[in-house]
Order: sequence, then structure tokens, then C-alpha cells
Amino acid sequence: MRNIRLRLAYDGTRYVGWQVQPNGQSIQACLEQAIEQLTGSATRVTAAGRTDSGVHAVGQVANFATASNIPCSNIRSGLQHFLPDEIVVVEVDEVSEEFHATYSATGKWYRYVIHNARPRHPFLGNYAWQYEADLDIEAMQAAAER
Repeated sequence: MRNIRLRLAYDGTRYVGWQVQPNGQSIQACLEQAIEQLTGSATRVTAAGRTDSGVHAVGQVANFATASNIPCSNIRSGLQHFLPDEIVVVEVDEVSEEFHATYSATGKWYRYVIHNARPRHPFLGNYAWQYEADLDIEAMQAAAER
């Protein structure tokens, strides 16, 4: 079996998060369906971390085991063919059997965006918290240092 690592970017706006859920479409379910369509075999995909409903990712790492001999470059393009536009396979490579996206992760990075302006921006609703009142920057900096 080969162990395939994926680096993904996705807009999580219309998804219930990473993990398969009974109440809606998840990123994991979309990937697992695409892998099955590409390889002909059902497989479980593991991620470095689970994102919540509506959360986006720019560098999510995931991996899956496969008996397929499809080259990594073709896995990327093949998966992309079966995935919705909001989910992009940025990179694919074959890694050792010991690699596990969750347990091999060395860190995580989060970015929270506040759009502080009047009026609200119509295109930022899914990508930033829009706050029209004045912010207390000093209080925010003090809280961040705690």
C-alpha cells in the first residue's frame, strides 16, 4: 500500500466542517468520494486537524492509503476533476507508511480577520468578522499578550 499526502485549500462556507457529519456535506466526505471515483476503492482520509462548519483552510494536510499505482501528478489532477471548485488539491506526494497527518503535524496556524470599517463590505461576509464600531486596539493587544 502507498501512503499519499495531500495539501489542500478550501472555502468551507457551505460545508459542515472537515469531519463526515450526518447533517450535511463535509470536506472529508467530498475527498473520500473523489478518491473512490478516481481509484475505484473506498478509503478513509485523515487530516492534520478538523475544521469547524464554515471554516476555511489554506494548507490543510491529509493522507490516505491506496493500492493504486496512479502517479502523484495524476492523483492531483484526477481528484481535482471530481472535487467541487471550493476544494483544491494544491500538492500530492507519496510519503512513508509511518506518516500520519494528525500525529505527524508539527504545528497549526490560525488567522482571524476583522474588517473594521463603515460600511460593511459585501464580499467579505464569509471571510472576515465585520465590525463597524471603533475597536480598542490597546485592549486587544493586552489581551493577546496574556
